[in-house]
Amino acid sequence: MINLTLIDDDMKALTHLQAELNIYFKKHNIEFQIRTYQSGLDFLEERPVTDILFLDVEMPGMNGIEVAKKVRKNDTDMVILFCTNYRQFAINGYEVNALGYMVKPIETYSLSANLDHALTYLHEKKASQEKKIELHAYQSIIVLPLKDLVYIEVKKHNLFYFLKEDSEYPEKTLKIRGTMNNLYESLRNDNFEKCGNSFLVNLDCVLSVKGDMVTLKNKTTLPLSRLYKENFMSTFTRYLVKKGSIVL
Repeated sequence: MINLTLIDDDMKALTHLQAELNIYFKKHNIEFQIRTYQSGLDFLEERPVTDILFLDVEMPGMNGIEVAKKVRKNDTDMVILFCTNYRQFAINGYEVNALGYMVKPIETYSLSANLDHALTYLHEKKASQEKKIELHAYQSIIVLPLKDLVYIEVKKHNLFYFLKEDSEYPEKTLKIRGTMNNLYESLRNDNFEKCGNSFLVNLDCVLSVKGDMVTLKNKTTLPLSRLYKENFMSTFTRYLVKKGSIVL
């Protein structure tokens, strides 16, 4: 089931988009549900379950960018697609990790392309969240979702796994015997990259990269080694492009 929410103060635009979405999802035999709002405030008050959010940019009271910023405070996974009368508004969408934008009146081809991208993103996100890592501690085996890992640090022959605060595992730092090279080879294709010889970072947890520092979403700062900087920035940029956070 794909939950769709449409927000636009123009009822004609809402009706048109809803009709196009009905055609797309029925054609692809995908179960879906659509909710519509003419006010961003009404949507924020109700907060319905939403996988893909279609947002008009120019709305009275609270515009689409403002609505998206409030959404992002609590939800980093929701797909946001902007609908706008003006092409120049697209650049603002990347402030809130919008996956794409469409210029009104929305054409079938543009909508289909954006929905194809959105559904692929949701599928890959779900698959990524379901991946797990098996850690062999002393006389025990710990199985964790990869999404729970923020970063890993190596000290001598020990790996320290730092977990998200909302991880179900009670301990937020785990000390496991192991080597960084072997771990890197097993995680490099799952959006993990080294910012230095001692640190392996979950790219989904990176808030910003400035100079020789990487700031994570939990406010931890890690050094970005000059030796690793070019590769880290290249990998992180590809990750953002694939995610739809930036365009090149």
